[in-house]
Amino acid sequence: MSPFLDAKADPVILRKQSFIYSQNSRLKQKMEKHVADIYKFLDPFRNHDDCHLHPQPPHLDGRSTRKIYRNFYWTDDSGTHKLGVNAGLILLIMEHYLTDAQKAGYINQSWQLSHLCGNWTCCNWRHLTVESGPINVSRNACFRSPGVCRHSPPCMKDKKRQLLVTHVTCRTIRDAIVSLQYYLCIEDYLDFLNSGASAFKEQIWENGKLGWCGLCGSLNRSPHICWPVNCLEKCKQMLQILQFSAQLVPEVGPAIEYLSKIKEDLKKSRVVGNLAAPVDT
Repeated sequence: MSPFLDAKADPVILRKQSFIYSQNSRLKQKMEKHVADIYKFLDPFRNHDDCHLHPQPPHLDGRSTRKIYRNFYWTDDSGTHKLGVNAGLILLIMEHYLTDAQKAGYINQSWQLSHLCGNWTCCNWRHLTVESGPINVSRNACFRSPGVCRHSPPCMKDKKRQLLVTHVTCRTIRDAIVSLQYYLCIEDYLDFLNSGASAFKEQIWENGKLGWCGLCGSLNRSPHICWPVNCLEKCKQMLQILQFSAQLVPEVGPAIEYLSKIKEDLKKSRVVGNLAAPVDT
């Protein structure tokens, strides 16, 4: 049951309370659909303990918004409401994983969704919690430190990784790869192939000839995340391909710059991912 609030309370507080405790069936259906839409993007064979990283998180003007959220609209006895809600909060609500204290903190004290794994695109509700802003922010320093975590619940420091590849980056790389078909003859390209990377490079060539995304073969013409770039070895191979053609296509220059940054991030992620887990004292 919703706790009593004065009718003169802050309208935002009233909307949050209505959202958390609403029995509106249409609102519940919208929340269920939002969760189902997120799960469509995730690996169906994902491990429950691992991060479930959203492959196409929202971006604004080429920069990550650093949160996955949507606006909800619903009507109850007090009127019509609109509220922007973090997807992680929806996941916790649907899993019945919010405590009364967390609900009250979110409604009355602007508590925030927090990723215990430190990865803002993670959609694994087991890696999420709701806590005060200062505690949430303090986790950033904890992830950067090799020391023992003192938070409760503790940070999942072994899960922290670099989050890579914005939509704009993938679009630039994709444009460069697809453009290669107009400048490289197949004989020159095949001469460049080596046994260790031949299958990958042939895949890019074939996709590019058809006008598809060279990286993943997607027919989607809009910018999108290409999973192969998230592998350090594939990233190095992609750089070799672009550098081989650097003087041929105008798009290649910025693509090499973007991809070089991604390669460095991938190298860092290996270090971050190997941080020693907190030791019990």
